[in-house]
Amino acid sequence: MKKLLILTFALSSFAAFSQIGIRAGWQNSNMFYDGTETIGSNLHFFYVGAYKNFDLASSFIQFHAGAEYTRVGWSENDNNYRRIDCINIPLGVRLNLGPIFAQGGIGPNIALREEYYIAGVDVLNDDNKMNTFDWPAHLGVGLALGPLVIEARYYLSLTSANDDGRVGFLQFGGAIQL
Repeated sequence: MKKLLILTFALSSFAAFSQIGIRAGWQNSNMFYDGTETIGSNLHFFYVGAYKNFDLASSFIQFHAGAEYTRVGWSENDNNYRRIDCINIPLGVRLNLGPIFAQGGIGPNIALREEYYIAGVDVLNDDNKMNTFDWPAHLGVGLALGPLVIEARYYLSLTSANDDGRVGFLQFGGAIQL
């Protein structure tokens, strides 16, 4: 019984020292072969999601977890593009220095839907389809002004999405901490 009370107190304390937020913004993505050669032009889209920051030893160091909808890929024009709708699950550590913070971690992507067109023809098949899971690492910085947050993050895949291509994307946006 004593262990149950201690566990209940610890979990409630952990939840008490947390921040919940909603984030959204602009995203610029592309796919790379061999880590350097880009495919097509950048794909511009938005992202939207929610997150929760949990204090670890103090509010200086936090564990960050979230979920967001986004689209990655590339685009030349309306007839030549690759679009992959994903759920991104950013997990990481956030270091707070007053209102400024830095964040890093991994953000697994789960592919939901994919379109791949060349010269207006659907060329998506089992050989070139993106893997269901992609594992991009991310680094970011931000500024918290009360409940409002301005932030930027860059994600780069640690694994090949398909055909040795990797996904990279930059996010710039804001959040509201509830």
